[in-house]
Amino acid sequence: MSDVIKSTSLGGPQLQVLTYNGCAGFGAPPARASAAAAFRAVGLGTGDREEIQTTPTGCWVVPVLGCSNMSGRNSFLTRNPENADFNQYWYSAKTIEALAVELEEVSAGPIAFLSTPSVYFSLTSEAHREQSRFFDIDKKWDKHPQFVYYDFNEPDAIPADLCGKFDAILIDPPFITREVWEKYAASARLLAAPGCKIVLSTIQENQDMMLELLEVKPQKFLPSIPNLVYQYFLYCSYESARFSEPNPEIPE
Repeated sequence: MSDVIKSTSLGGPQLQVLTYNGCAGFGAPPARASAAAAFRAVGLGTGDREEIQTTPTGCWVVPVLGCSNMSGRNSFLTRNPENADFNQYWYSAKTIEALAVELEEVSAGPIAFLSTPSVYFSLTSEAHREQSRFFDIDKKWDKHPQFVYYDFNEPDAIPADLCGKFDAILIDPPFITREVWEKYAASARLLAAPGCKIVLSTIQENQDMMLELLEVKPQKFLPSIPNLVYQYFLYCSYESARFSEPNPEIPE
């Protein structure tokens, strides 16, 4: 049976936040013919047909988290192929899960996801999803209430009401150059609340630059990015027990 966590109105029709078969998602009774439109209105999409589950009571459940669904696949990765126009290279499902769990554990408040939508959509905490924001140049999500359009060429174009609001920030730029990183760092400084924890990924050769710009240090945990030709490192501004251990996805 599905477990209704909360009823909420999104995109017009009354939808429910549910868990079903271990995967959380938005659901709606089958009688609501406009439910699919509501999913699209909040930027969820309806996904592949196999991604839409039906509970024993006849409710639709479209997963909104990056957690594995019934088929064992990450729902974000299934519905969002990488777009070469934006130089998108997604983390693996297990790396996404590790990042999401870590950020929820170290942050009691809102989290800013800079060019990391896969991890935002993998949050398991409803409170974190509602108060966090994901900043991205890809307007496919522009109807989502937590989406903020972000072009790193305009690093100071952060909405005033979001400045100094975030307890944690995750960053994965599309490029590795100093010019680009200086812009992301400028945006991060605007978004960060006092004591903000920063996690980011880039190449090992950027280690000194990352320490200079954002006071982060490399971790033993290496993120898996399957379609990237070189290995990234993970950096944190704090001591992380989880990321002090190697990632079993990456051969030592």
